[in-house]
Amino acid sequence: MLCVLVGIMLVGLYSSCFASAEEKGQAAIRKLACTDVRSCESKIREAEQGHAENAALATLYQAFANAEHNVGNLPKAESAMRHAAKLLRDGQQDTLADVLTQLATLHVESGNPHASEKELDRVLRIREKLGNPVNLALAWDDIADLNLRLGRFDDALGYAERANVVLRNDPRVSLKDRIATRQTLGNALCRTGSYERAITLLSQAAEMAESEIGRDTVDAGVAKFLLGSAYWHSGRMDAASTWMADGIESLRHSTA
Repeated sequence: MLCVLVGIMLVGLYSSCFASAEEKGQAAIRKLACTDVRSCESKIREAEQGHAENAALATLYQAFANAEHNVGNLPKAESAMRHAAKLLRDGQQDTLADVLTQLATLHVESGNPHASEKELDRVLRIREKLGNPVNLALAWDDIADLNLRLGRFDDALGYAERANVVLRNDPRVSLKDRIATRQTLGNALCRTGSYERAITLLSQAAEMAESEIGRDTVDAGVAKFLLGSAYWHSGRMDAASTWMADGIESLRHSTA
């Protein structure tokens, strides 16, 4: 279970009189931006009294959720993110999918993975309808990770394999997502007994994190610890000890 638990343990606009309606909307959203609980509450009151559009309100509630999360108030974070999703129900579906993904993550953190499963099912339907292959693959990766947390290792492996094919080398995919897809698939392989392949993928993730993000970073620390846990599951205790210790050292000195 170590492969899964470490992921849980170690783991928030152009205004002018000639602007288009979309540009004006984006400018309004930026004007309402907030970063802490009090400023978000104030901005939300201001926006609601001014009858702001749902997209702007949703952005504020999303920021409010992140602010509450940052101070450890998960119930309020979930409530605010849920309200943001409600405001976007008939709006921009790609943005709605992003908010639902964040809501699913909050559900997992608060110990409600089955609610997370419901949200990710909605995300999957939206992504399938929109047809963007990278975003769809990212949804598969999220579902794979959730299935790992729920102990559904064969289901996790299926989704992780599909996601990895799309995400692993696509230049449109961020470095962190390319690392994450290797970790998700590596963890799924670890939990289904394919240790050598898991070690290969997790080694790639560790090398990418250390060389491209930095040795003394959270990303590198987590990546190396996950690699060590795969060695541990495979029975190679010397390598496990080395990589886990190296990962902890990077986390201890992390700068990012």
